[in-house]
Amino acid sequence: MAKLSRLGLLIGSFFWSGISYAYPTAYTMSFLGVPAGAEGYGVTSINDAGQMVGSTTTSANGGNQIATLWNGMMATYLDTPIGKNSYATSINNAGKVAGTTMSNDYSVSEATLWDKSITTYLNTPVGGSSFGYGINDTGKIIGKTTRDQIVGSKSYRYCLEWFNSDAAWYDAS
Repeated sequence: MAKLSRLGLLIGSFFWSGISYAYPTAYTMSFLGVPAGAEGYGVTSINDAGQMVGSTTTSANGGNQIATLWNGMMATYLDTPIGKNSYATSINNAGKVAGTTMSNDYSVSEATLWDKSITTYLNTPVGGSSFGYGINDTGKIIGKTTRDQIVGSKSYRYCLEWFNSDAAWYDAS
């Protein structure tokens, strides 16, 4: 999936020998800076300042996926505990990043907010795993939970919305 910023920069992934590229609208490819130990990476979102986020697969974290922020061509890993996986899905114009941190076996996931050097794992009021998908300029994060709750004969899934780490949930069935 490709995304276009207000600056006219189109991002997406082009895989050739495990390398991703960013595409300006004139379709001139720009090579992104390679994080130390990177084996593959991809970009998922861009803000109006041109900051990009995505994830990197790296041997530095046991071959796991790590959420990554690019400022220009400079890549920085976002805080991810050793042995866990993470990916960034969205960045707002204040530089706050939404995404997900997962256990090594991907069995448990937590929606995550990265705000400069502060990492916040967002609560899931209905239990189960949660995933962070987007963040707007007010800091509101959207995501979902994978927990199915069965009441009578009906199964429920929930969309989640976080603001200042407080969650609200909506029936998505």
